[in-house]
Amino acid sequence: MVDDVLPAANLAGTAHGGIWVHGRQMLTAGLVLIIAATAFEALAVAATMPATAADPGGLAWYGWSFSSFMLATMIAVTLASPEADRRGPAAPFLAGSTPVIIGLLRAGLAPTMPLLIVGRTIQGSGTGVIGAVVYIVVGHGHEERACSRMLAIISSAWVVPGMIGPALAAWRINR
Repeated sequence: MVDDVLPAANLAGTAHGGIWVHGRQMLTAGLVLIIAATAFEALAVAATMPATAADPGGLAWYGWSFSSFMLATMIAVTLASPEADRRGPAAPFLAGSTPVIIGLLRAGLAPTMPLLIVGRTIQGSGTGVIGAVVYIVVGHGHEERACSRMLAIISSAWVVPGMIGPALAAWRINR
């Protein structure tokens, strides 16, 4: 998967050019899609959480739905970064994808705010791992000149989700 695109050797000295040169198109597109999916989810939660917390007793837990996610994300980034740098990105990426899926399911099906927070915490741990892997892949998959361009592209992957994500989420909840 990711290791097919990023062999054990660092690609920084093997290919010159930009982030869209032959051999990097799929890597660049994949990284942008991962970040865009994360952005859509994060912005949808922010847009819909007031309606979710409107349930009886939900407002008291409102802040925890974001705090638990961010705390789990920060811990996961700290633990996953050295591991992804040392062993390569594939295993940590796959390991991070599982809690994201489990957390989304737990939070999406939660009948109470405390169970939603459990789901958000699980999801945050996976999101942190995936975020760490993205930056490791950028560092290993692009020469130094292209890294700044790639980081700019990754940052811009939040633009479209930021413009339409909250509106879509609010429309869906109000249907």
